[in-house]
This record gives sequence, C-alpha cells and structure tokens, in this order.
Amino acid sequence: MTFGSLRRKALESWKTLADPCHGGAFLGQIDCGVEAPMIWQLMSYPISCQWQARAGSSGFGHISIFCSVWEWAANVTDVLLDNRFDDYPVGELGAQETQGLDNEDTMVLEQTPEILARHYFRTIMLSAEVLEDLTILRVQMASSPPTKKNARNDLSRAPLAVDGLIEYANRVCKHKEALHRCNHHIPKRFLDADLGFEPGHYTDWNFLAQDAIEIPRYGDIIETVVGAFSRADELLRDSDNLGRIGRAFGNARAEQDATLSAGSD
Repeated sequence: MTFGSLRRKALESWKTLADPCHGGAFLGQIDCGVEAPMIWQLMSYPISCQWQARAGSSGFGHISIFCSVWEWAANVTDVLLDNRFDDYPVGELGAQETQGLDNEDTMVLEQTPEILARHYFRTIMLSAEVLEDLTILRVQMASSPPTKKNARNDLSRAPLAVDGLIEYANRVCKHKEALHRCNHHIPKRFLDADLGFEPGHYTDWNFLAQDAIEIPRYGDIIETVVGAFSRADELLRDSDNLGRIGRAFGNARAEQDATLSAGSD
C-alpha cells in the first residue's frame, strides 16, 4: 500500500466541508511539484462561510471566531494536497519493496517510514489545533459551559476521539517528556499498515507502547476533525447556540451598520 491512496481518500472526506449547494467548490489543482502551494483560494464557501451566512440571517455581522477557525483549518488543506509522498510504501519495508535496488537506493527507501511519520505528525499537530479552536466554540455556545473534556467528548463523531487526538499531539508531537524517556530509536508502527485493524483499538489506546510508537490511520485523523466540524455545524443550527457565539465573538448588525453610517458622515 502506498501513502497516495490514503491521502486522496482523506482529501475527499475533507472536501465535504465545502458546500456545493451554495456555490462552494474545491477549485482544483495548480500544476506544480506540490498540488497547490497557495491553498486558501482552493476551497470556496467552506463551512465557516456557511456559519457566517447563518449568523447574518439572524441579525449578526461578522463573527470573528468562524474565520479564525477556518484560517487554521486551511493548514490541514495544505498537508492534504501535498503529494510528494504518494509513492511511499506505508509500514515496514519487505523484500518486495527493495528487490532489484542497489544499496544506495535501498538506504534511501529505508528512510521512508521516518519521512512519512513526520508528515503524519504534521497533520496531527495541525488537526489538534483546529480541534482546540472547535472546543472553544463548543464551550462558548453552551448556556452552562461544559469542561473542555466534556466539550471534546460531545464533538467526537469518529472512532478516534477528539480528546484522544489532542492528547496524542501533546504527548508524542509537542510535550514529549514521556517519549524522551523511552525513545531509544523506537520504531514507528503505522496502523494504516494493519489490515486487521479494528477501530476499538483506539479505546484506552497506549500509543507509546514499549516496542513502538503507534501512528493513527491517516483517514482517522481527518475524520476526527471533519466529525467535530459536523457536530459544531449541527449545534450552530440552533438559534440559541448561534446567538451565544454571536454575542461573544461578533457585533450585532445594527451596531455595525451604525458605525459604518457614522464613518460616512
């Protein structure tokens, strides 16, 4: 299995955050080494714009957090469009991958697990930041604000829970004290390479096992973020929830119009 098939499938899931029913689209690719170096323009009318339109219909002007969330989410689009590693095999290399290669090429190929692991980790760190933003959104829209953990539990709509992915980012990718104590060139184990993988594996997941660092399936990382966006979207269809966000992060349209009117005098 090569990484390209996993990336393209994850990208298709990510594209669902643009709304084709309201002029939204994934606008295609730029012909270059990476599919698109300037990604912000590549997804029109993303879910954040749908939220802004909904807020406008409820009498609010611009809601700052909606744009802030998507500006960071666009970084996830960047990594999903990066096709440099599409031909890399996922998991341990066997005789089939190295057959017919000279020693130099074999040595290069043997680096692919580390290269791919770094790409997975970049995706995880960016995704975790988006999930942190969505957690803030979820907490703020409640009449009785929940704890962050409860908010993350509510946002979880995929086998890999929101809180679990954030914890992974913190312990493996960012604040690595526990990893520093056991990382004696510990190998990486890609769960994408486990053909018998069961999603229940993520329950009480010990991702820092003694014999390897387990790396979640690439599609599961993206599905966790897409699921959290979908849950937030569901909640923001409630006028009370939307109103709390509007009052916390936006200006009422009447106030905005008055400011504009005063500036034109």
